[in-house]
Amino acid sequence: MARDFPFDHLGENTVFHIHIVTQLELGLGYNEYVHFLKKLGCGTGSLVLKLSLLIFPLAFALVGVLGAPDHLKLALKESSIYDQIVDTGLESIATDQKTQSSQIDMGSPEVKQAAESAFPADTIELWGGQLVDGIYGWLDGKTEQPEFRIDTSAEQQAFVQNIADSVVQKVESLRSCTRQESLELSRQNIDLFNLPCRPPIDLASEKQRLINELTSSSNVLGDDNTITAEDITANIEMRDQFKNSPLPIAFQWSKRLPVIAAVIIATSTLVILWLGDDKRRSIKKISITLIGVGLVLIISTVLFSYILSQTSEPFSKLPSIGEGSLQTSVIEITKSLLNTFNVRVIIISLVYLVAAFVILLSLRFTRNPSTTAPRRFQ
Repeated sequence: MARDFPFDHLGENTVFHIHIVTQLELGLGYNEYVHFLKKLGCGTGSLVLKLSLLIFPLAFALVGVLGAPDHLKLALKESSIYDQIVDTGLESIATDQKTQSSQIDMGSPEVKQAAESAFPADTIELWGGQLVDGIYGWLDGKTEQPEFRIDTSAEQQAFVQNIADSVVQKVESLRSCTRQESLELSRQNIDLFNLPCRPPIDLASEKQRLINELTSSSNVLGDDNTITAEDITANIEMRDQFKNSPLPIAFQWSKRLPVIAAVIIATSTLVILWLGDDKRRSIKKISITLIGVGLVLIISTVLFSYILSQTSEPFSKLPSIGEGSLQTSVIEITKSLLNTFNVRVIIISLVYLVAAFVILLSLRFTRNPSTTAPRRFQ
């Protein structure tokens, strides 16, 4: 015996209504699911947009300051560090002389004047530029280690000649020694740097003797007139550290970071516009995000710059590579690079603000078709 269909006792209209209600319930569930996904996508896109807007100016400024050697070279030049290299080098040699017997006083005014004449700041700046270029070549992956070659032969010979000329000129300006003073001086090695009077000696031969002594003294000129990367990486372990260092890879990827951040900004903006139900509201939300991020960057950068100008505490933990004016120059280089970095960040932040206000003004003076369309009278 056939069983009756459960809804056979219902009319056709009732069954049709049940079908419609079922379809509506399924549609409402689907719409809620889609709405949830859109809301989640918009929220995620908004968060990613904020982070990428924060990262982009920082990455752009960092690459602009340290991505190429030009800013570093300029900061080195403006800090007057090249004017301090000679004095610092002479102080270091004079300190080493305290534990060694040497006739030449590297701390004397004659030696200082001779060094400043033989090693002018322009020449040291040229050497510093070669060193910086070699380091950047290594960071860019062009070489396995920093490559540079600094030939100091001509400058060192000029240094020796200047010392001898200065010392002889000083001796010639002294009064003539008495007979007793000459006898006393003849019993000891004559120190041209500390003569109380001018003894009856052949200054030409004494000058040549001084030149020979200076030229052969490794304590004055060093053992090699050429400075290359091999002087730093002569140790196999040090050479391996350069080859295995992660710095070149990190440096090269950091130069790509602004482009990556810009692509993420564009992508997240398109996602917000695509998933947003109200495009004008989405555009307004993006503009407000630009304003918020721009203000945060400007306020934090200005505050950091103010603190930087008021105290040297951030530099107290910097590695010491010199004393006195040289250490001051190193601090000035760091401050100069940071100031350039801050200026670039502020410029990008102002671009954010200007773009946001332009968009908001455009929305203000542009009609919304969904709200301004004329009503139809029925």
